[in-house]
Amino acid sequence: MPTQPAVALTPASIRANDVARLFMTERSKKILMTPGGGRTAREKKGISHTTRKRFGVTDELLGAVCWRLDDVRVGFLSGVTLPVD
Repeated sequence: MPTQPAVALTPASIRANDVARLFMTERSKKILMTPGGGRTAREKKGISHTTRKRFGVTDELLGAVCWRLDDVRVGFLSGVTLPVD
């Protein structure tokens, strides 16, 4: 079922989609790593839910985002969260 923003934006020909990802960023390091660079319980739990058992890197996210932006190939897709893990 499409999300509410997707339904509201459809009359303006705007697709509303999301990409759910587990990537290490400077911001996420603060909650996923200890000050000494160790793993927190939250980081371990997040990694346990990924298929690759690691964080993604930016280039791995690029393909999914470009695909989502392709109006020819996925122009009918709206209101969807794509997990990239």
